Amino acid sequence: MKRFLSALLAAAMASTLLLSGCSSADGQKDSGADAGSSKPAASTQQDSGKTYKIGMTFSYRAEFFTRMETAQHKMADELGNVEMTVFDANNDIQQQISHVQTCATDGYDAMIVNLVDSNSTQEVINAAGDMPIVFVNRLPDESLLVDNRYVYVGSDENQAGQLQAEYIESIFPDKKELDVVMLMGVLGIPTQVLRTNSVKDKLTEDGWKLNMVFEDACDWDRAKAMDKMQQFLGTGKTYDVIIA
Repeated sequence: MKRFLSALLAAAMASTLLLSGCSSADGQKDSGADAGSSKPAASTQQDSGKTYKIGMTFSYRAEFFTRMETAQHKMADELGNVEMTVFDANNDIQQQISHVQTCATDGYDAMIVNLVDSNSTQEVINAAGDMPIVFVNRLPDESLLVDNRYVYVGSDENQAGQLQAEYIESIFPDKKELDVVMLMGVLGIPTQVLRTNSVKDKLTEDGWKLNMVFEDACDWDRAKAMDKMQQFLGTGKTYDVIIA
């Protein structure tokens, strides 16, 4: 099972790496495996020759998760002995818990979980029973992570915000004051909080004055972000940069 979970972890990491720069799983927090290596697949196939069943439950259907799903299916095909079943929780934690319970009851070997709510980590673990879980993209309660059983693959959100700040600094070499439009994800989610705070903190620490001319939540929804931006443009206010 440890070999299988190592392969599953490598698969989750590989699919996340394929999406580098797309959304919120850019730089890997857990980088202990070579995502481009075929060794984990080979070791898995040597375990027993069985076909492994993996359930995958996403918080909601979005472009980023659709692309992650495609990458996961590709990795499953490469492994050769993995069947994937994908669920959309529609931002409903009870529905997500039901997905996990169903897979546990049906004898699935493991789950890949993008949490609807990080505060529900324990409930998801309880629903899984003896089934291992790889949490992806949205950080779970880290105190509940257990080596080779409950693990996390995702980006360092503080680093993500700092990289945004460094890029902004590089394209405004002659300025120290910026009029900023900020479009955020789901308010209160750790991903949103950490990334938002880190980009602001990095710029402020480096001596920049930020005039927040417009801030709003777009829930990681492209259409909603476009609507919010149109509303802002209608005000006629000027800006230097959009942080989204």
